[in-house]
Amino acid sequence: MKTRGSRIYKSLVLSALFIVAAILCRYIILTVPTIPPFFDKLLNYIRIFIYIGILSLWGVTVSRRVMQPKVRRMLTAIAMLMVFWLVIREFRYRYVLHPDLLRFLWYMYYIPMMTVPLLGVYISIFLDKEEDYRAPKYMWLICALTFILIALILTNDIHHFAFIFKDISNHNDYNYGWLYYTSTAWVYLLSAISFLTMIKKLKKPNKKTAISFIPFAFAILYGILYASRAEFVIKYLGDVTVVFCLVFAAFFESCIYCGLIRSNSRYFELLTSSVNTPIQILDKSYNVKYRSKTSEDIDTEIIKSAINKPIIIDEKNRVHTIEIKGGMAVWSEDISELLSIYETLKERREELEDRKAFLELEYEKEATHKAIAEQNRLYDLLQKKTQAQLDKIEAYMQQYKVAKTNEEKQSILAHIVVFGTFIKRRKNFVLSMENESEFSELMLTNAIAESFRALRLFSINGSYLISTNKNSISGKTLSEAYDFFEDVIEALLDEAKYINFRFCEVGGRLRINILADSQSDYSELLSRYPNLKIEYDDSTQFIFEPEGGEKNV
Repeated sequence: MKTRGSRIYKSLVLSALFIVAAILCRYIILTVPTIPPFFDKLLNYIRIFIYIGILSLWGVTVSRRVMQPKVRRMLTAIAMLMVFWLVIREFRYRYVLHPDLLRFLWYMYYIPMMTVPLLGVYISIFLDKEEDYRAPKYMWLICALTFILIALILTNDIHHFAFIFKDISNHNDYNYGWLYYTSTAWVYLLSAISFLTMIKKLKKPNKKTAISFIPFAFAILYGILYASRAEFVIKYLGDVTVVFCLVFAAFFESCIYCGLIRSNSRYFELLTSSVNTPIQILDKSYNVKYRSKTSEDIDTEIIKSAINKPIIIDEKNRVHTIEIKGGMAVWSEDISELLSIYETLKERREELEDRKAFLELEYEKEATHKAIAEQNRLYDLLQKKTQAQLDKIEAYMQQYKVAKTNEEKQSILAHIVVFGTFIKRRKNFVLSMENESEFSELMLTNAIAESFRALRLFSINGSYLISTNKNSISGKTLSEAYDFFEDVIEALLDEAKYINFRFCEVGGRLRINILADSQSDYSELLSRYPNLKIEYDDSTQFIFEPEGGEKNV
């Protein structure tokens, strides 16, 4: 298998031979006075086609080798600009006779001559950047200066800042102006910036880096000798266009060779050093072009099967493929360790699924147990709050069984309805307070209203007013107010015919006033409610402030 070095040397030798052939063609044209006109044109065409072919081929190889898209596009554009340079130069010398057009084509040389170094600066900036990276803002200034210089040279016939002609009709007799030296210095400056920026970004400088100095140094020396009209340079290397095109191509090629511009052409060194990676690079016909030391032959049918997705070929190896320009890369991966981990994970998964099922069952049982416990707790709480009424209902039920007259039975049922209404509404208080701690006064209003409807069975009339001027009241206060109302009702139930209930704010505190047309001994109520006040007149007034009644919400 050919090494990268042998291929590079072969390419250099072939390129040098073609360049020497082109130089010989020029030498024959210039030195042989009796050369036939046809042969003269043939040699010139051979020479120009050699140069255009070398630069075109270089542009094609660059588009295949350079990895970064932006850098690849810019190098391809440089190759196209140099071909354009040679084409307009050939038109100028072979097909144009008008002196004004000849000069303008000559001025157009500076479009590629100055644009190529500018692109070189952009290349050096984009080398280690992501694809979506945008050039710094100062590059707009460099671009503007470059295009201003190009525009000034293209309009040289107006101001003669670049080339000063003694006779405008004779464009071969001229001197250089300040614009020429400025433009030349600008070209070298951009080239130097490009090269130095690349050197700065090179992580590990090596001996190969020095190779990129050779084209740069040659261009500087040639520019100085040509500007001084050295006889040897004018006679043998007087084709400025060709020299600078080849120098630019050699400069960028040397940057690729020494690693300043990253390329994908170093497969042999890469695969040779890949001791533990069995990888091969194949062409489109599935012929192996490169392979690592540890790679083994893989059947073509297996490679074709692995194009869409990786396939496992035995108990431990998996084959991968990836498409590349001109073919594909194929490598095998030892997945024995992964398979072992997979089996372990599979066992762990089964264990976790069993544990999950057990925990779910345990959770369901725990949830059921907690639900039952919560139901029992609420039942016990409700029973505690209404036990007295339940006992009374039980006693009245026993009385109902032995009652003889309808009037007696109706009275017993009326008592049961009053106690049942309280139990129903008190249950709502208990259950509601499990979720919230404060409520609207409407909750008490509805309970009192239903209790008053039940009192009609005893022909007890009355009214009620609940107006606390509060957005919300604690559930404890409302419960205590309703409990107090029920206890007073039960004490008055067999005597009173009129009851008035008020629950209002007095002096910043919540107060209950119950007025009834009954007078009896209410010492039991006083023992249960120590802060209860009872006032006697023609009727009896009960005044009570629930605990927490002073809290404003």
